[in-house]
Amino acid sequence: MKIPSSSLQSVITWICRIIVGTIFVISGFSKSIDPWGTIYKVNDYLNVLELQLWPNLILIFVFSLCVCEFLIGLFILLGCFRRGTIVAAIIIMAFMLPLSFWIAIENPVSDCGCFGEAFVISNWTTFEKNLIITVCLVWLFKFNQNTISLIAPALQWLCFLASFALIGFINVVGYYYQPLIDFRAYPIGTKLNSNNENGEESTVSFIYKKDNIERLFSEDDILPSEDSGWIFVSRVVNNKDKESDDKQFRIWSTDTEEDVTDEILETENDQLLILIPDLTTISLSTGWQLNSLFDWASEKNIDVTAIVSGTESSIETWTDIAIPNYPIFKAEDTDIKILARGNPAIVFIRQGMIVWKSTLKALETDDFMQLDSSITPMTFFHDNNRILINTITIWGIVMLSLMSMTFIGRLSKHNKIL
Repeated sequence: MKIPSSSLQSVITWICRIIVGTIFVISGFSKSIDPWGTIYKVNDYLNVLELQLWPNLILIFVFSLCVCEFLIGLFILLGCFRRGTIVAAIIIMAFMLPLSFWIAIENPVSDCGCFGEAFVISNWTTFEKNLIITVCLVWLFKFNQNTISLIAPALQWLCFLASFALIGFINVVGYYYQPLIDFRAYPIGTKLNSNNENGEESTVSFIYKKDNIERLFSEDDILPSEDSGWIFVSRVVNNKDKESDDKQFRIWSTDTEEDVTDEILETENDQLLILIPDLTTISLSTGWQLNSLFDWASEKNIDVTAIVSGTESSIETWTDIAIPNYPIFKAEDTDIKILARGNPAIVFIRQGMIVWKSTLKALETDDFMQLDSSITPMTFFHDNNRILINTITIWGIVMLSLMSMTFIGRLSKHNKIL
């Protein structure tokens, strides 16, 4: 291969650095914003491969992946740790490139989850993206050390610490509380109800499975009992206004499969929704804590409703163990996960509008009845935009300071030479 001139070589290297670095930064940042979404996507892959891993191992993997992608992308852009960063990126692509090729061919999931919920791209587009990244990394492996770093080597450890703190903080907040940026269908301020603004009526069908044979039942049919061997698979909402239908959160009774969304959500009182996408991981102590939340909310005239995902038998089993004081209804696990992250998650609604979301753990109390009487639901509100802006601003000041010190140091050195 003929080596281009130094100026052309530098231009190509910078182009490759910008392409690879930007993609890695966006990928790592979008996953870090919503680590729960990345966990769900990893579980989708594991289900396709029929593998089961320890949940904490999945959590460690997701956090590590988010942090590594962001740091690698940032260091490539800034020229920090020039050789080690490129080697790390090549190792990642050695795994991701063949994986994305297999996903593009077999199509086991609808999208790869490369950019979380922020950007959804097709599986073939994902493979093409990874192919471009790999080609750029091959070039950078040979020529990256010939271009300057925007931060002096002596200061790069500070860049690492500041950037690690930034992305780690965003990860922790996204997992423990809620994503600082909500890319999903029901962000804060959304009116949560099932009313079709265009007045179109919707019908619902139910898919049940028995002996590996699926059958579709309409809402007018008598639905089969699980005792007879039929297993509920999913619901199909048929609506002439597809766009409106996609934005509807639907709630069902646990026994009759009746749509009770309007009955639950159309209330004048403030409301707390307890969302549980997976009943199998809810402990007895969590069940007691939820009952405490219900007692506290009832004293303040706040309605409390639990919306869970599971079969009729699993809901009955959990009810017998947890002995909830609040009413329980069902929803699709995907809809629950889209509405709020966490298991369980809490959503506060006022006049039908989502005011705040949180995981139960982030409310930081075991017994709500011991709270001061001045505590209101709005006490638990956090301004996500302000938290994110302040965090990035502090990080940005640190990074600009490091680059300024690098520039001043090089300028001083250049003047001494002259």
